[in-house]
Amino acid sequence: MIKIKKTESSYTKILEKGNVRIFLNDNLKLVNKLLNNHKKATPFAKLIFANIVSAFSPLLFVISKFGSVRIKLNTNGAVAPVDLYLDRPGNIRANMASFEVLSEYDKEPLKVNDIPLILGVGDEGTLEIVTEVDGKSYSSKVKLARGDVITDLAYFFDQSWQQFTGIKTGVWLDENANITNANSIIMQLLPGHKEEDISWVENFLKNNDFKNLSVSQIEEKLEANLLAKFETNDKCICSRSKKLKTITNLDNATLDEVFNNKNAIEVACPQCGRIDRISKVEVDKRKTENEIQ
Repeated sequence: MIKIKKTESSYTKILEKGNVRIFLNDNLKLVNKLLNNHKKATPFAKLIFANIVSAFSPLLFVISKFGSVRIKLNTNGAVAPVDLYLDRPGNIRANMASFEVLSEYDKEPLKVNDIPLILGVGDEGTLEIVTEVDGKSYSSKVKLARGDVITDLAYFFDQSWQQFTGIKTGVWLDENANITNANSIIMQLLPGHKEEDISWVENFLKNNDFKNLSVSQIEEKLEANLLAKFETNDKCICSRSKKLKTITNLDNATLDEVFNNKNAIEVACPQCGRIDRISKVEVDKRKTENEIQ
């Protein structure tokens, strides 16, 4: 296994070759930055999360030129529900229900790379993608196809867009349970495509092991024309006021359980890890103000 060096920033490159549009993605820095907020993440959870972020991160550029995209993965798997939110200019927020998914190889991280994602993602459920443009939402939902993320996304494009799409991720967990490679590619046929375009996509995905390749090496093999490049990051839009609003909207019974006779609680953002202290007094005050209005 080659050693993949960390890039300065994560990015999506849009390329074209023949009648194929290509979205090539380097997600290494983004994935590790997001995982830094989940110190207790198990090796298998890291592998699943890196594959999910790598597969879905370019969808803002694939689906919508403007607005935002939300991806919801609701399944019977241990990590579900999974929620990702993408908006311009390439901001990504992602979270899973659990980052403590155990496996028999937790003490042998290299072997975790061979565990099928379906064991954590699940084999039943739905993939829903919601696009919002100019305040209007457009939603499409499909049943889970395989529970390996890439087949599920390809199935979504086939069912919702009637578009042939080839998808592959290249994620690698090293002996210290660190993600050292996190790339992906989405290849879509353009109008006027020929049988040779389909064959080229299928052969390229089949004959290249992305786990062993850097994004620059993949790009060299593609020999495609570069159209654009966009940086991606995990800029978070959380704030103390948003947390206060969320807590205030809880019913009284839930609030009593949350505060548990405490004067204040600390609320951590699952995305960036920022912690804000919220007092029971200000929650009660806000509730009273809302009732008056």
